[in-house]
Amino acid sequence: MADAGNPSSRAIACDLFQLVDLDKLQSTREKSSEVVLELSAKFLDARSYNSQPSVTFFCQIYLFRGNPQDIHEHWPEAIRDAISSGSAEVTTLGDSGWREITARCLVPDPVQFAVVHLAARPNLRVPMPDGLFVDQVELVAKIYAGNYRMRISLWGFQWNQGKPVACNAPQAAALRAHAEGKQQEGGRLLRLFTAPSMKSNEGEFTAWIDPLERIVFDPVSIPWNGWRIGQVAGRASKHQGPGVAIDWFEIEGPICDSWPPPGHQVLFGKLPIKPLSPGGDSK
Repeated sequence: MADAGNPSSRAIACDLFQLVDLDKLQSTREKSSEVVLELSAKFLDARSYNSQPSVTFFCQIYLFRGNPQDIHEHWPEAIRDAISSGSAEVTTLGDSGWREITARCLVPDPVQFAVVHLAARPNLRVPMPDGLFVDQVELVAKIYAGNYRMRISLWGFQWNQGKPVACNAPQAAALRAHAEGKQQEGGRLLRLFTAPSMKSNEGEFTAWIDPLERIVFDPVSIPWNGWRIGQVAGRASKHQGPGVAIDWFEIEGPICDSWPPPGHQVLFGKLPIKPLSPGGDSK
């Protein structure tokens, strides 16, 4: 972004906007589930220590209803129409190392799309300094702890030089819950499944999932020898060995015993949920 008084001058801020369609998220969430959208990024101020001016990095999320095709006609004034938002920032003076920040926003229902915003702005009205970087930008929908219902369909096979054929014995697989960043460790066993030869087997169960846990699929009947078949060109066409295939996997939740949840009932009792009328009292 250049100085409005001198459009041909060097930029005095750097802003990046991206529109994200949330219709798929809305179609898969349960009415009783709460979803938090998180935008995280790592920023680096590679200038020498105590460089001036200081620079502030931003992560921001804005959620909207309506048609995303219309928003460009009223941008950036349309930001004030956001139904929910979240922001995070960090200020640096050089030699900062990579600094990670995360903006969080509760996703209301319904919502159609999000606008995510990354920015770097010097805290004086001067041209943008060199040596500012951003990396590892992630936008994820985080779940709350609770009971989740999971369904899976899987089957076993013998891989024979490029095609699946019947195997001599059923295969087996497990679903495990792993703490974030620890997917390579043993994890917490959720359920074991049999994968019959060339025949789909469907299973359903409910299990408690902690915040930030990842669900990992583990084909336990297949011995791990330290390498992946697809990592070497042509290996899949030559490989022979057992395998487990997934037809589909579904997860829904968190599942509440009652709705509204107990915390809402303690605060508000049986008060009905009603839309706020235009010009009404918002207290």
